[in-house]
Amino acid sequence: MPSFVPDLSPKDLVQYFSDIDIDLRQSDILKPTNSFILRLYENLLIYFCNVELDCNLEESLYQMIIYKRIYSFLTKIGISDFNIKDLSCDSRRLISILSYVVNYSMYRDTKKGIFNKIKSINDEKNILKKDIETKIRSKEKEINQLKVNLNTQSNNKNLLEAEILDLDNELKEIIKVQRGLVTDTERLKQDRDELNDKLSSYQLMIMNLRQEIECLKTQVVSDPAKLVSLLKEMKELLNKEVLSLNSLKVEKENLNNRINELLKSKEDLKYLIEKSMTLKNVSNKLEEIESFISATDILIQNIESTINASKIRLNYINRQISHIETKIFNLQENDKKCTEEIYSKMDKLKGDYKTISQKRNTTQDLIDANIKNCKNLEYEIIKVKNEHECYVNDIINLLNNIKDNQALYFNNIKRNL
Repeated sequence: MPSFVPDLSPKDLVQYFSDIDIDLRQSDILKPTNSFILRLYENLLIYFCNVELDCNLEESLYQMIIYKRIYSFLTKIGISDFNIKDLSCDSRRLISILSYVVNYSMYRDTKKGIFNKIKSINDEKNILKKDIETKIRSKEKEINQLKVNLNTQSNNKNLLEAEILDLDNELKEIIKVQRGLVTDTERLKQDRDELNDKLSSYQLMIMNLRQEIECLKTQVVSDPAKLVSLLKEMKELLNKEVLSLNSLKVEKENLNNRINELLKSKEDLKYLIEKSMTLKNVSNKLEEIESFISATDILIQNIESTINASKIRLNYINRQISHIETKIFNLQENDKKCTEEIYSKMDKLKGDYKTISQKRNTTQDLIDANIKNCKNLEYEIIKVKNEHECYVNDIINLLNNIKDNQALYFNNIKRNL
C-alpha cells in the first residue's frame, strides 16, 4: 500500500464516520470481525458509491460482490494492494484502509462545491444541447416529410400537367371537329331548306297536274291521238316527278340521319365542354398546388434558417462546453499538482513524524527509565529513612536506658550518702 496517508487514531476515525452517519466503535476497529468488516464495506459503498447490495444472497456470493465493488472503489482512491484477505483483516490494516477513505472523503468535500457547480453548468449545457438536437431532428423530419410531400405533389403536378396537355390537345381536336360539324350543319341546313323548297314546288306542281288531269277527264276528246300523246307525256312527266320525289325523300331521310348524328355530336360536344370546365377547375387546383408548393418552399427555407441558427447556437454551446472541459482539465491538472505537492509534503511529514516518533519513543524510554530510577531511589530513600528512623529510635531507646540507668545510679549514690 502506498505510504501517502498517515494512519489516524481509532478515536478520530469513529468521530469522522459518526459525522457521516456510519456508526463505529473503537472496540470494533481494534478487534475487527469478518461480519463487522463486511457491514462496514457495505456502508462505505452505500455512502460513497450509492450502491446497495442484496443481503439475501448466499454468503460466498455476497462476499464476492462486496469484494469486487469495494476493490474498485479503494483502487480509485489510491489503495492498489487491496485483496480478498482484507475482507477479514487485522486492526492495523483496517485503520490504514479507513484512513485512506477519510482522506479521500475530506478531499472530495473540499472539491465538491467546485465540481458540483461545474457539473451543474455542464448538465444544463447537455440538456440544452439535447433539446436543440431534438428540435433539429424534429425539424429535419418535418423537412423530410415536406420534401416527400413536395415530391409527391410535384409528381401529381407533372401527371396533372400531362393530363391537362392531353385534354388540351383533345379539346383542340374536338373544337376543330366541332367547327367542321358546325360548317357541315349550316351547309346541310341550307341543302335541306333548298330541298324543302323544291319538294314544296314539286308537290304544288303535282297538285296542279292532278287538277289538270281531272279537268281533262271531264273534257270531250276531240283528238284522241293528241290526247294519247299528251297522256303519255304527262305520265312520263309524272313518273319523273315521282322519281324526283322519291329521291328527295331518300335525301330527306339522309339529312334526318345526318341531323341526328349532329345532335349526337352536339351531346358529345356538351360533354367535352363540361370536361373542359372540369379541366379549368383542375387548372385552378393546380394553381393552388403551386401556391402551396411555393408556401412550402418558403416554410422549408424558414426551417432551414432555424436549423442553421440552431446549429450556430449548438456550435456556440459546444465551444462553451469545450471551454468548460478545458477549465475542468486545468482544474484537474492543478488538483493533480496540488495532490502531488500534498503527497510530497505528507511524505516529508511522514518522515518527520517517524523521526519525531522515534525521538518520542527514545524520550519515552528515557522517561520510563528515569521514572523507574526515581521509583528505585524513592524505594531506597524510604528504606534508608526507615532504617535511619529505626537506628534513631534504637539510639533514643539506648539513651533513655542510659538516662534511666544513670538516674538510678545517682539515686543509689544519694541513698548511700
